[in-house]
Amino acid sequence: MKFKDTKYGDLTGQHYDSHIDVTGLGLTSLEGAPKSLNGWFICKDNQLTTLEGAPKIVGAAFSCSG
Repeated sequence: MKFKDTKYGDLTGQHYDSHIDVTGLGLTSLEGAPKSLNGWFICKDNQLTTLEGAPKIVGAAFSCSG
């Protein structure tokens, strides 16, 4: 599953004005994640092998452990 297949949809190249939490959704790709966001970006406990596609600017916490 790709980020763009989550409830957030395809946010490629956009700025998101809140928090994003995609913990434990079985993500294999961050394709479709926003370019930046004001809040935190949490993508823990997925099946990611790279952070390619992750936001470049995060206003609060960034966590993609596990």
